[in-house]
Amino acid sequence: MAAIPKIDMCPVESVEHLKQLCVRRGGENTEFFLFLAGIARSYKRMRYFPEDDTFWIIHEIDDDADEEVRAEELATKTNFIAHIECGTFIYCDYPEK
Repeated sequence: MAAIPKIDMCPVESVEHLKQLCVRRGGENTEFFLFLAGIARSYKRMRYFPEDDTFWIIHEIDDDADEEVRAEELATKTNFIAHIECGTFIYCDYPEK
């Protein structure tokens, strides 16, 4: 039986931290979960483009359309800021394949 890979997880601490996490893998999508009442309620894959301060967000659980959001719009177009402040916006560092 193959070993189950370890997945490191940590809360996103700020928008700047989110930007750093989203560029860690050199252009690959970065995975996040939003938790509510201890349950992962939403799964997001994201990229950050520093040249225009924009996030590309793929909503996986909601089966919602992909969207492009400027960093300054995160508070008005998403619930990410509220989740960051509550410690429920969680970064998932999956092992490299």
